[in-house]
Order: sequence, then C-alpha cells, then structure tokens
Amino acid sequence: MAGLREELKHEVDWRFEEITTLKTLHIKHKFTDLQEKIIQKYSIPSFYSLWEGFVTTGFSIYIRYINQLDLSAIQLSKNILVHDLDAKYNLSDGRKNFDKKISLVGDIYNYIKERVNLRTKISTQANVNFRVINDILCRFNLELLPEVPFNKDIDKLVHFRNNIAHGEVIHALDDILIDKLSITTMDSIYEVFTRIIDGYQNQSYLKSPL
Repeated sequence: MAGLREELKHEVDWRFEEITTLKTLHIKHKFTDLQEKIIQKYSIPSFYSLWEGFVTTGFSIYIRYINQLDLSAIQLSKNILVHDLDAKYNLSDGRKNFDKKISLVGDIYNYIKERVNLRTKISTQANVNFRVINDILCRFNLELLPEVPFNKDIDKLVHFRNNIAHGEVIHALDDILIDKLSITTMDSIYEVFTRIIDGYQNQSYLKSPL
C-alpha cells in the first residue's frame, strides 16, 4: 500500500509543481502583453496534458500493483474482468461470423484458466472529459466523480484545449480563466488519486473483498 501511494503521490506532486509554475510564470517574470497572452494560451494544453498523463500513468501503476497480487480471473471484480477482456478481445466487435464467436469463447475460456495479467495501457479515447474519466473509474470498480462540479469543469478544460489545438481564437483568455482551469486540473488529479488509493485499500478490485 505504501509503495502505491508513494508512486502515485510522486506523479501528483511534480504535476502540481508544473501547473503552479505555468500559471504564475507571467507574474514572476516581466513579459510583454503579447508574450503574456501566449504563455497563458499554451498553458491550457499543458494543463490538459498533465491531467491526461496522470490518468494514463496513474492507472498503469494501479494495474501493475493489482498484477503483483497474482489473482485468478474468478477473484477479480466483474468490472475489471470485463474491462480486461474488452481490451484484449474487443468485445464490442459484432462477430457475425460463427467461427469468430467460437474463437472468442475459446480465448475467454483460456483466459479464465490462467492467472490474470491485466493490460496496463489505458484508452483515453483522445479526450479525458467527464464521461471518459468516469467510464475508466467504472471499469476499475472505483467511485465515480460527482457530476457537480466535475462534469462542467473537466469538459471546459477539454473544450479550451481542443479549441487551441485546432487553432481557434480564445477571447476569454485572462488570469481568472487560467486560475480556474489550473484548479480544475489539480482537483481532478487529486480526486482520481484518492479513488485509486481507496480502491486498493478497500480491495474493490476483488469480486468479494476480504
């Protein structure tokens, strides 16, 4: 437990330090108005990358710790079991061909017989908005983020990040917006951090926690 917390806390700490640096850079140093606007503008995609990076890295670390427990498939939470089967065998594939259905059942049969080694790569669907992060949390049988305030706040971060990535002009760019998006990023990272720690401590990865 201590090892998981330390690894995740390291991922949180350096990201928080970078976020704080990004949002205060123009205050601590003298820039022209144009330079200041450029720094503010491109801090938003940076905030998002720190958010998505924590999600992918944090869950990869969590999965590694679950894998070290050497669990069987029947011991796993159904959520995690279905997530891993989906990641490995693409359960959403229609498989109209009967031979493909037979192959899938054979793969699942063999999967269940072996000790589980969960895939560590997490699909973020290119945008870790509110729906996506809650889908990931659900897949790992962890507590979901509440709709208020995270639905609006995370989606706002993703919205501005996408607009900048697509070359659109951001008219509402100021210290208030940057401060709000930085807080959203840190709050979201912290909430996911606590849910992973709580999930591991409460053994929510198990079908029946001990």
